[in-house]
Amino acid sequence: MEFPFNINNILKHKITKVKQNLLPEGFSGDRRSAWDHASKISDILDEMGRASAVAQGLQKAITSGERLRNSEHTVYLLIDPEGKSGEGSVVGLLKMGRKKLFVFDAAGAHHEMQPLCVLDFYVHESKQRMGCGKTLYEYMLREENTSPQYLAIDRPSEKFLGFLYKHYGLQKILPQTNNFVVFEGFFTDNPDQKNSGSASLLQSRSTNHLTPESQSRSSPIRLSSETQERYNGLQQTLYGRYAAHRPPSTIGKILQNSGSQQHQHNGMGIRHKFHILENSFM
Repeated sequence: MEFPFNINNILKHKITKVKQNLLPEGFSGDRRSAWDHASKISDILDEMGRASAVAQGLQKAITSGERLRNSEHTVYLLIDPEGKSGEGSVVGLLKMGRKKLFVFDAAGAHHEMQPLCVLDFYVHESKQRMGCGKTLYEYMLREENTSPQYLAIDRPSEKFLGFLYKHYGLQKILPQTNNFVVFEGFFTDNPDQKNSGSASLLQSRSTNHLTPESQSRSSPIRLSSETQERYNGLQQTLYGRYAAHRPPSTIGKILQNSGSQQHQHNGMGIRHKFHILENSFM
């Protein structure tokens, strides 16, 4: 992506880490220079964030200069120094941050954790399938001193899931009840794991229910027919907030039963129906 200013004067390395001050890591300069850099980097984040949202089919951007300024997240920006006739162009964006999550393991127990999460990942369409995404992702893994299986991923696109399978062999998803995806191996010696009161779902009062039997069968990623052919015909599954089975509504059962009994004993009428409901909540 090209901008109306010299990218190489703002982002002096092929990959630059940016935090909430909107300045390149290692920046040195006076106040005027700092304001100029921060303003231009904010513009870069706004445009790349919008492009990422469009690519993922999101209604609004999840990355912008203002959002980064008001968070503790980190953005990695990948550039092509030779782009735009030597002025440079921005190729990729990768946003990372920690989120407090309740994560379900393969046995059906939940763990309160604050893992490192992939919050946004985008490579410009003109530079895809050229190794740019892998370069950016590998740089992040080194900087964050982590491994791919230890990351929680916020609403990954189908392309991103295919990327993770192709380069890191991440295939089997542990179903969750939120938007985040974690893979088999997430809990294996994960340095972020905090055993702060994990509990079996069979003993919890959660509205979502994951049985040990269903959890033990970690779910392979869902891909389109074209992508499935490229990645060895992986089985389809649901992930994120739609992964967990939800039990039938208790109220629905009561109403259904009461309606059935009313039909069978029509003479009892509405008074009988309300009597059933009253008894059900005692």
